[in-house]
Amino acid sequence: MRQIVAKNGQSIYDIALLYCGEISFAYPIAELNGININKTFEQNEILLIPEDKSIIATRFEQQGVNFATGVIEQWILESGFWDDIGTWMDDKVWIF
Repeated sequence: MRQIVAKNGQSIYDIALLYCGEISFAYPIAELNGININKTFEQNEILLIPEDKSIIATRFEQQGVNFATGVIEQWILESGFWDDIGTWMDDKVWIF
């Protein structure tokens, strides 16, 4: 087994692809570390991963590739309230 440090915003799928070269390693990694398959890391966390890796993972390592596709949302709400059906109500104009 190898130890790696998951970075902020990485998912198990990121880890599987980056370090093993295949998304299918996500399930063994989650099981090995006793964590949920849907986890997104919010802080550096040490994980055990299998020794197996494909040529893709080797190429990522050689080229220093790193990515984090997880979404960590942090909202700062100035003023307003949630109504009874879960809609945020305030006097701001939101442009999407």
